[in-house]
Amino acid sequence: MADFCPRFPQYLTGRMADRQLRKKDGRVKVVQYYSRHCGACQEAHPKIEALQREFCGDIDVIKISVDEKPNEPLADAAKVKYLPTVAVYRNGEQLARTTGDKDYEKFSKMVQRQLRKLAKESKK
Repeated sequence: MADFCPRFPQYLTGRMADRQLRKKDGRVKVVQYYSRHCGACQEAHPKIEALQREFCGDIDVIKISVDEKPNEPLADAAKVKYLPTVAVYRNGEQLARTTGDKDYEKFSKMVQRQLRKLAKESKK
């Protein structure tokens, strides 16, 4: 676990979000696509933030509002049709996703699977 754990996720827009998602740094990135008008998204927010605490130092948590015009191309590229959509990325590639969920256990297992795969790859 890292010495420093960011308390809050990164809220990114436009090019900055795109750059973070495409970055080939080996980091696992958990991205929540949300709308401020979406009740299920609001219910999912604290659960996504809890992931950041659980996997502190192992993942980056990024939130992207589909309400903001600069984020529309990102949501389109990720084929976001329903909210909330939570996706896991690494090295610019979407590895897993779930849509419409608010279940913390499901989010956590999705992240754990990707971190296990990463650990296996690094042992090779």
